[in-house]
Amino acid sequence: MPYPSPQLLQRMNAGAYSRNGIDVPDESMRVVPCWAWALAGAQVGAEDPFSAASLYNDAFVFDGQRRPIAISQVYLAQIGAIWPDAGAPIATLEGRFADALAGNAPAQQACRMALMKIAAITNGLTVLGEGTGYDCTVQMRSTSWYGWDHWAIAVRMPPGGANAVNYVQTVPDILVRYRCDQVWDAHMPLTAIGIDGLLPAHIDVLERIA
Repeated sequence: MPYPSPQLLQRMNAGAYSRNGIDVPDESMRVVPCWAWALAGAQVGAEDPFSAASLYNDAFVFDGQRRPIAISQVYLAQIGAIWPDAGAPIATLEGRFADALAGNAPAQQACRMALMKIAAITNGLTVLGEGTGYDCTVQMRSTSWYGWDHWAIAVRMPPGGANAVNYVQTVPDILVRYRCDQVWDAHMPLTAIGIDGLLPAHIDVLERIA
């Protein structure tokens, strides 16, 4: 997967950072939800059977209060058959689900990470792992271990710039914003996974930065 070129990194990093960042001048991205930008770099229909919206709904069986009560093994088996690399996080999700359901915090975090990795893999991203030392990461704010509240990508900037990490994110009705100094919804827990570069769709949008 491609990484931003040195020239693009320089343009991304040329100026002050703020919470809300700077618009990327691409009107086509105004309708794109946060998860579609972070995971695909483009619009993805929530009704797509393997979109993040579908994954976080169809991976579980829910009770009347929208709390998971079981794993949907048929759905996860379909994902594993199409994307073999998703096998390891699927196994983690299945193996830690009961403990997560019982309130075990490490198990809940393991399930949260597993779902993120499955979502990334099914959108074509190459997952490296969790942590902060990677040049590119997918970032997610969430108040529950089986859902999400906000997604973003983070790109490490060259040494000597105004900020070490450039958070790039959006929500519907605004453009993609870069040069953000934080992932929005800062009051919520943050989880990150490393990825081996971005998708060409991400790069195509970021290249519109003057």
